[in-house]
Amino acid sequence: MKHPFLTALPWLLGLSISIVHAGIQDTAREVQQAHQDAIVYLKAVVEVPGRDGNNREVTVETLGTIIAKDGLIVTSNSMLGQAPNKDGKSPELQDLKALMPDGAELAAKLVLQDTELDLAFVRLEGEDAVHTAISLPEDGPRLEIFDQVISLARQEEDLQRLSSVVIARINAKIRRPRLFYVASVGAFGAPAFDDKGNFVGIFVRKIHQGAPASQILLPTKSIHKISQQLEPEKEEVDQEEGAALQDENTSEEEPIPNKESDAEDDNA
Repeated sequence: MKHPFLTALPWLLGLSISIVHAGIQDTAREVQQAHQDAIVYLKAVVEVPGRDGNNREVTVETLGTIIAKDGLIVTSNSMLGQAPNKDGKSPELQDLKALMPDGAELAAKLVLQDTELDLAFVRLEGEDAVHTAISLPEDGPRLEIFDQVISLARQEEDLQRLSSVVIARINAKIRRPRLFYVASVGAFGAPAFDDKGNFVGIFVRKIHQGAPASQILLPTKSIHKISQQLEPEKEEVDQEEGAALQDENTSEEEPIPNKESDAEDDNA
């Protein structure tokens, strides 16, 4: 005769697994509801060399994530058509627009690139609008193998660019020369969140021997470090007026931001 506990054990294990899965499902819905409008499509027209020696224009689309209310967007540099060629030069960007969730097309400007980390920062132009944004933390929680992550994205044009969400798992963790993860699924330029809803990274491409290769999840710490190289969009009026009243002898030159990638190991 089977022990009652042994008989009930499979049911109890199934219940516990269902509870855990239901928990991240609820978190995924909350993340999508809160942040779906911060995921946009970027449409770029780039000029690339043709095989016949003549340049040609190519239109590419990729996802981007708004990380500041003034319209600062981070995305994959290579997926924006900006992967360097054999000479180390990026294709010339002819036009760039952001396709917003409400259907509007807004002009945008490429303001910073890091080809080593496959990051591109884009800023929306035009009116001083306040956009839905996912705040970029200076650091974020560390992930481990088999942790679950929530990834937001958008469908393509034939599916009305609707918001979508997937639950993936961390398959690998690479610690050097810097920390990044390999997830089971994700969309380039889209954000990922842990099972508690914390913003943990952006999906980009690993640059291998100077060329874009596999998809990786780049932690927010690396992205935040590069974003600090950006200058403010515009000066505050009161700061300008105050500076004009100061004695010239007391004025100080502003430091020039370092445009090189931070090579430190992000494990620290």
